Amino acid sequence: MSQMRVKELKAEGKTVSRKALKSGRASGTASPAGSDVLSRVFHHEELASRSESEATPPETPPATDEELLEGQLTPDDRELPAFEPDKLIAELQDRKANRSDTRELLIGHYIKLLRYRYNGELEDVTTGALVNAFLRGAQRAPTPKERILSLKAYCLTAYLDNLTNIDAIRATLKQILTDSRDEDLQIWALRALTVTAVHYGGGEEDLFDYLDVLIEAIQSNGEKVGATGKDGVMVALFVCWAYAATFAKSLWHQADYAMDAFVEKLDSTDPDTQTVAGECIAYIFECSRAHEEEEGEPFEMPYDPARVASRLEELRKESNTKPRSTKQHQALRSVATSLELGVGPYYTDGKSTKAYGFRLRKRNVGYSLGQSAPVESWHLYHRITLLRAIFDSGLERHIEYETDSIKAILGDLDWEYVVKTDTQSWSRFDMGDDHYF
Repeated sequence: MSQMRVKELKAEGKTVSRKALKSGRASGTASPAGSDVLSRVFHHEELASRSESEATPPETPPATDEELLEGQLTPDDRELPAFEPDKLIAELQDRKANRSDTRELLIGHYIKLLRYRYNGELEDVTTGALVNAFLRGAQRAPTPKERILSLKAYCLTAYLDNLTNIDAIRATLKQILTDSRDEDLQIWALRALTVTAVHYGGGEEDLFDYLDVLIEAIQSNGEKVGATGKDGVMVALFVCWAYAATFAKSLWHQADYAMDAFVEKLDSTDPDTQTVAGECIAYIFECSRAHEEEEGEPFEMPYDPARVASRLEELRKESNTKPRSTKQHQALRSVATSLELGVGPYYTDGKSTKAYGFRLRKRNVGYSLGQSAPVESWHLYHRITLLRAIFDSGLERHIEYETDSIKAILGDLDWEYVVKTDTQSWSRFDMGDDHYF
């Protein structure tokens, strides 16, 4: 009998163990099916009503679920599906019944819910066990995707609820950062560690200790955090430093030390690293100008802003030897203009004090007018940069919902009504008329 025939007969008549049936290995999909497990944890009526035969595999969430979470409801329609944190924890911990793809689906759904639909759902939930489940997944999950999703879920939970047991959390995040070899995982570990250090740290001294750690990692080209030669991690170090620095009362005693590290990285071979280093330099000079207004003198630094601006213009013109994107060109020009004129990010007109290219926008549902707020300082720009990385386009939803934690971080924005000409642009943080952050 041919081998082909043997294989056919075995396929037709093979037996399947009860364990394989329960785990879903026999059918090629995880069990419980994607829609079924979502309905149990999140109580989606449209998912619960689907029969098992109609259930969508975990790796393919139902289209109606995407629409529900990502944008078809108005800000006034804020009723969330019932959320069962204990059931979510149980499903994430049941590794015999649920494979990685099912856990990824659950965590991904939680992320979308908190990004786009959150309206205080965590206020009555004790999230300690939930946070532990996410950290365990970030540390031990078998796939990089599940580990990264776990860190994303942790970041959102940290912003939208009050955490406890902070020392243990920080120790776990540091271990994930230094032990991992996956660049994206390290980037998210840095973001998670920054959110924790800034919003759950031990005061000003602890914050400056963390800023020192980030600068040392930058000076070592990522070696201090086990990320030597990883440009993405280097950019994340700058972004995290800038975000954390905006919460320091004064950078005067660290400005010189930080500037040495940042100016050195203008010679990096990576254009993104050069760009974000320039944006951090712009923030230090902005703090120096504010210090001069309050104390009568700027920071003591051996750096002339005009000279640094000239260096940035040189970098911008090096396209023949180091190709740059349009965004990188504009960012370098923005920093140079900021240093020359003493203005905020993406200043577009030297004659006008209101010509800032970056604006936050939010919808005014049911009306032809939306609202727009200029981003007039590097201080606000750097805060939005990290918030955008974590909340994605859901940031505008939280601005519309006036989520307390986000409102406290962004402060009082100068909103003005403008005509809505492009409905797609109202969920973005954009630069001018043609470019988006």
